Amino acid sequence: LKGRGGSGPSGGGGGPGGSKFRKKIIIPVDPEINFLGLLIGPRGSTQKRMQQESGAKILIRGKGSSKDGNDEDPHEPLHVLVVADNEDSMRRGAD
Repeated sequence: LKGRGGSGPSGGGGGPGGSKFRKKIIIPVDPEINFLGLLIGPRGSTQKRMQQESGAKILIRGKGSSKDGNDEDPHEPLHVLVVADNEDSMRRGAD
């Protein structure tokens, strides 16, 4: 999952001192390629595998991220949010 986005510790629970490492990666908009479907995979299998292998939480956020229209962060572009307790896991989740 290479792309634009910031990284580094930010507020949130868990981990030493209560900080988490986060990276936001914008999902490209291309009518020819369903990037969202590729990220999630059949029944969420690709997303789950990436989470297990990296140790990071991989979340889909932004406009269009929910089937029912109750999007998280609806005023932001569609993006992947990688959240981890340490920088190494965050990097593995984002690569």
